[in-house]
Amino acid sequence: MLLSQTRHGTDYLDYRSNQIIEQDLTSNVQQIGIHLSTDFYLPFELISIILLVSL
Repeated sequence: MLLSQTRHGTDYLDYRSNQIIEQDLTSNVQQIGIHLSTDFYLPFELISIILLVSL
């Protein structure tokens, strides 16, 4: 409680909240990359083969 009432305490809390936001963004980007490289890989390949044959 005393830490949050000091100037240094609020600086530390702001720093920690920024770190948490950056970690959430990183994990979201990683999750998108994982989904693109696993879940959407087969449909992408099938569509590319269909387009290649249609040429």
